Amino acid sequence: MATLSSLDVNNITPAVVTWRWINETRFLVGPDPQIRDITITTRFDSQETLFDLNIPIRLKGIKTGTFLIVRVLPSSISSFDFIEAPSVPDEVRDKFHSSTLLLDFRLNQRPKLLVSVEADEPLSPQRTQSGAVLDALRELANVTVFSVYIANSATSKAQLQQIRHAISDGLFLFIQDDLTTMFRGTGGKIVTLPSSTQLPPPAYDETEPPPPPTPIYDRKRPRKDDREERDDDIALIWAKLEMIQTRHSEELYALRDENKDLKQEINDLRERLIESERKRQDLEEEFGSLAGLTSERVRELEEHTDVTFSEVWQDMGELTSEVNAMKLRIDEDELANRVKFRSSSSGLGNLTGPCCGYTLPSDHRANDGAPRRQQDQTLAVSWAIFGAVAVALAFAFLAATDTIPSDLTREWTMVSGMATTPSPSYIFSIAHQSIPASKCSRFHSPFSPILTCICI
Repeated sequence: MATLSSLDVNNITPAVVTWRWINETRFLVGPDPQIRDITITTRFDSQETLFDLNIPIRLKGIKTGTFLIVRVLPSSISSFDFIEAPSVPDEVRDKFHSSTLLLDFRLNQRPKLLVSVEADEPLSPQRTQSGAVLDALRELANVTVFSVYIANSATSKAQLQQIRHAISDGLFLFIQDDLTTMFRGTGGKIVTLPSSTQLPPPAYDETEPPPPPTPIYDRKRPRKDDREERDDDIALIWAKLEMIQTRHSEELYALRDENKDLKQEINDLRERLIESERKRQDLEEEFGSLAGLTSERVRELEEHTDVTFSEVWQDMGELTSEVNAMKLRIDEDELANRVKFRSSSSGLGNLTGPCCGYTLPSDHRANDGAPRRQQDQTLAVSWAIFGAVAVALAFAFLAATDTIPSDLTREWTMVSGMATTPSPSYIFSIAHQSIPASKCSRFHSPFSPILTCICI
């Protein structure tokens, strides 16, 4: 919780005052002289607690310029708050060129008006601008709700935050106004300003007769100005010129800084553009080399693919030839095995059976003690000899009996026309298939066992 001893706020800052009057928003921006500012004095410490609006003005009875004070004591404040102004009216924007804070005052009584004791009463302005200021003060002195615009700053916000807490906690220091020491020691007084609607018309006997008409001269004499007023006007002109020059100097410096920043930005952009152009050229060269390399690789790949496909087709042709040859060999081996099997199962059985009276030796029936290949070769040779003899005997017998079948003649003719000599097993199979068993049983000769084996 803040205390008055912990608060140390005492500053003066330019201000613009605004209030509502007869459903219109009013502003008090320019005092008299206009080269000066309306200021607000904020003091919250262990010595005083108050808000003072200091308004420069020229009043009758005071030879030099003076100011009128609108004093707000914390005891008269019912609520106080401040915000950052979201939008600023044109009247305020012309005064403050940066962001502003808006101080809202709600009072439970009208503010006090303090003026120098030298001022005539009722208060009367010396000049037109002071008259406009005095009319605005008549309205401001009769309202209890008004606002004050000030420049925004972190220090102001922090101090106002402390003041808001102090007012909400009811902390204030009662000060008995010491009017004798005010206004540079000349003393001050409290005045009241009735609103313009409350001013009564002047009494008839209080009105002064109009001045006599000015005599007409052929040559007009120049009017003598009051030296002090003339000096003030000259000072006002110089102040305005100085303000204009200061503003133009500030704008010039700002434009120079902006121009400098823009030049630096342009230089940076130029460097970035040069760097981008260099990178683009590098990328174009790299893309060109990649395109050439890609074309070369594609051509090599096409050539390699053509060669590979040719080799594959050649290999496929060779494999096809080998497969066909293997199929042919397999067919011949299967045929030979069938003939061999049928011959061995029929002829050999008959030769070794009761019909032939011949029995193979035990080394031909068993495979023990000899390689399989040697046995097969021996058996094939034996059967070739046996088949040739059997076919010769069969044909001799059939020729003697004149019973050679036409099918066997055709087969034999085909065999005789072969380019290579057929194997005895093939001849034996032809004889075996062509001679029916019914014919073999009718003949009786020394070769009957052989013929019987062929027929079977």
